[in-house]
Amino acid sequence: MQAISAQDIVDTVQEGLVVLDSQLTVVSANLRFFSLFSVTPEEVIGRHIYELGDGEWDTKSLQQLLEEILPEQRAVEAFEVDHHFPPVGRRIVHLNARKVFREGNHVEHILMTFYDVTDARLEQIQAARSAAILQSIVDTVRDPLVILDQDLRITSASRNFVELFGDAEAAVIGKRIDQLKQGQWDVSTLTSLLERVVPDETPFDNFRVEDDFPRLGHKIFNLNARKIFVPGNHVSHLLLAFEDVTDAVAEERYKEMMAAELAHRIKNSLAVISAFVAFEMRRAAAPCIDGYQAMQTRINAVASLYDVIAQSSAFGPVDVQSYFNGIAKNIRS
Repeated sequence: MQAISAQDIVDTVQEGLVVLDSQLTVVSANLRFFSLFSVTPEEVIGRHIYELGDGEWDTKSLQQLLEEILPEQRAVEAFEVDHHFPPVGRRIVHLNARKVFREGNHVEHILMTFYDVTDARLEQIQAARSAAILQSIVDTVRDPLVILDQDLRITSASRNFVELFGDAEAAVIGKRIDQLKQGQWDVSTLTSLLERVVPDETPFDNFRVEDDFPRLGHKIFNLNARKIFVPGNHVSHLLLAFEDVTDAVAEERYKEMMAAELAHRIKNSLAVISAFVAFEMRRAAAPCIDGYQAMQTRINAVASLYDVIAQSSAFGPVDVQSYFNGIAKNIRS
């Protein structure tokens, strides 16, 4: 049986591997190294590490590792090298280096392995860039916004949210929305709706929260939620927007109050007119009484209409059945 050589063993290693002597000359390398950097053994073996290729290995980061860090340490783990290698383009590798002694001659060598993390690191870089862009977009929106993960924990908060509710960003990130110090978002109905946004893809709009907020006083917010995908990690999140409708609701309620008040006053005025008609009816001749009664019935019918309006929303629809029942009741009486 043919003996297995050390080179056969190192060629099975998935990471690129190279051995340097004390002068930083390449003594040996494995197949993965040749394939990772698209070089041949003739271009590598026996050459100084800085002279490989067109000098692309002569970098500050590699010099720092081999000439400054490694002389002071026996081993270095996950030293990152980000460099453009002409045959293969940009490569980001984690380099592990260790000083070893070859058996028998006690001559120091350097064993280095290269683990290619290009795809993973570029994805992380793109994710960080996309997250920064997303945060910039979020910060430009006037309404306060937060992004929640599937556990309803805040992963990002807009500048307006932080400024409006007075929580430092560090005190917000990582917390569940119903655990924030205001406590106003700890609403079981809201939590139930939020928990269904991502898995069931059920967005919602205009969920109203009305409460007294620290520093803000009495406020009314409409909450809107949508499922989104955060770039870079392909994980579903949900975006929750807070629309301050305090002034709009106050104006709407004021209009309702004024409309109801106006309807009530008109009803009272018609009641006064009806009383005048009743007064004249007592002094009128018999042939005129039927006419006065018909007039009074019509006036009371209009008064009943305004009574119904006063009890409904401002300028809202009138329940015709209730209106007719009121008229019939007045006629019967």
